[in-house]
Amino acid sequence: MISHKPITRFETAAACAALLAMAATPVARAAGPVVLPLMSVTATKTPRAVFETPASVSVVDAQEIEWVNPADYVELLQAVPGVAIQGGSRRIAETPVIRGFSDEQVVIRTDGARRNFNQAHRGRFPVDPELVKRVEVLRGPGSGLYGSGALGGVVDITTKSALDYLDADGAGANVGLGYRSNGGETSGIVTGYGRQGSFDVLGSAVLRDRSEDLEDGDGEDIFATEDEVDSFFGKIGFRPSHAQRLEIVVDDYANNGINPPNTNEAAGPGDTLVDRDTERRSFRLNWSDERPDSDAVDLDAVFYVNEATVRESRLDDPRLDETTYDT
Repeated sequence: MISHKPITRFETAAACAALLAMAATPVARAAGPVVLPLMSVTATKTPRAVFETPASVSVVDAQEIEWVNPADYVELLQAVPGVAIQGGSRRIAETPVIRGFSDEQVVIRTDGARRNFNQAHRGRFPVDPELVKRVEVLRGPGSGLYGSGALGGVVDITTKSALDYLDADGAGANVGLGYRSNGGETSGIVTGYGRQGSFDVLGSAVLRDRSEDLEDGDGEDIFATEDEVDSFFGKIGFRPSHAQRLEIVVDDYANNGINPPNTNEAAGPGDTLVDRDTERRSFRLNWSDERPDSDAVDLDAVFYVNEATVRESRLDDPRLDETTYDT
């Protein structure tokens, strides 16, 4: 990951307006070329000027995420052009669609690690939005950089660390409570973080309980959309030098709900329902070495283990379906 500060869509618009205003005056034209800020994107893996990036890329940064305060990925990515989320009524089924491509044609990465789990009618997003620092979306083929499966694009998720809360040594905690009238959802979030010398640590727990079915725009209930989300996230960072950083990340995301077998479609009271438990766990070891005084060393490596388990028990007969997926 390149360390240049990314720019948001708002900053891009402001930069364009400033550029036009400067070009309208003789003084500005005589002052020399205007240099736009660099944007950092994993889509190209190199910093480029905004209008020279040879790919269709959108960035949802920390400020936008804070403004939206998303409870799911439908809300988190709703403003990204060319991107839709299937199964949005049920968080347990959320999957990305980029320009009509979906499933194994879209790669999802978390802190550089691929999240390959993909089964019909089961969600793919592995981290609660509360823990997300930044999302980059590459629209269009990216298999040349990210391997098989990126025919439609890439969703690259960066999670938070203690460095996002602390500029110097110290410790702190955030506690949040929330309520949403649609679905009667209550939420609780506890995050603790600390920093001392070269070490930093962050731990977070999130609980979301939707106790009622959601209502659509006509005020009608969307059948079988109740669910519960439990998420734990921990990250330890160590920086032996200014150019090097080691991160150890553990996350556990669990979702439980009474849903129809095909969670992407509407369902009625007469349909078969299943009690679906989904759990996704991940361990990641990230090592970066970006030395500004050397053009020969620019390392970004990740070792990861992903586990996913889905259990579905039918309510009207004793059938049980269990799927495990390990990477």
